Amino acid sequence: MQEKLISIVIPVFNREKYIDECIKSALNQSYNNYEVIIIDNKSTDFTWSKIEKFNDSSDKIKIFQNKENIGPVQNWKKAISLASGEYIKILFSDDLIEKECLVEMINVFSEEDAFVVSSVRVGLNQKESKTKYNYSTKKRNMSMSGIEYIMYNLSNFGTLVSPGAALFRKKDLINNFKDNLPLYDDQAFSYFGAGPDLLLFLLTAIDYKSVKIINYPLAFFRDHNESATISALTQKSFDISRSYNETKLWFANNYLSKENKNLVSTKIYVGDLIKNIFIFRFKEIFFSNSSYSNHLSFSFSMRNCFIIVINLFKNLFKRIFQ
Repeated sequence: MQEKLISIVIPVFNREKYIDECIKSALNQSYNNYEVIIIDNKSTDFTWSKIEKFNDSSDKIKIFQNKENIGPVQNWKKAISLASGEYIKILFSDDLIEKECLVEMINVFSEEDAFVVSSVRVGLNQKESKTKYNYSTKKRNMSMSGIEYIMYNLSNFGTLVSPGAALFRKKDLINNFKDNLPLYDDQAFSYFGAGPDLLLFLLTAIDYKSVKIINYPLAFFRDHNESATISALTQKSFDISRSYNETKLWFANNYLSKENKNLVSTKIYVGDLIKNIFIFRFKEIFFSNSSYSNHLSFSFSMRNCFIIVINLFKNLFKRIFQ
């Protein structure tokens, strides 16, 4: 039986330090039937010239360059649209994937699955990296219902948001790609992508019976100061936390039951409470319930608070001992 075509899509801008290694990891797959789509967002360094050299050396690669910089989110969207495969593996230009990534993911991907997601290694380089986003230490492969996966990610702290750890169907990425959020107009979401990435998981999971999880790192996320996320956190150029919270509230208000919506709102409220106490912003403690465009409103429940606090300590425990 012929292998299904998988498209590895690499959106890139000014990654001359990392693009060689990224492309090599894409071309080193043990799976046979795949293509590599690279779209350069009008880089101003030597990224494009390096991409052109790879294009001459492999017939699996298709390269494109925008006439002008269209921003990260629109570049992701364009990369997805250019893919020919039934399945898409997003690979960000400073990250890597393991040799067995495609074959391991496609082999467990069933018709009932929304996507296949793996744990990842995160660090400045692979030698100094740590494994993150393991859902279980006992099972390498496991299934989770769509709603269970959604609630795990919305009611816990520090969960996965990057689609670079997953394999999706192209049709689901096309249908569920949101480049703007009703009631919330902010560059953090629409330009830098703090929210569209998470919604790819949430909106896809809600439409399927299950999610397949591989508790083994099949991708490496490079944690460095030049990444848009790290830069935003250090320079405070846009509010990542608020953008993700707005995204979660919008999804909860539109897709979840009242009980689950209350749990999501409680988690956001408790998170804001802890953050504001920690940075001595006491006035905002009393107004955080009305500060969100997508309405943070919930019925106070000791049960929900207990769940959120337990999840917080579980997450801290994982971070310390992983």
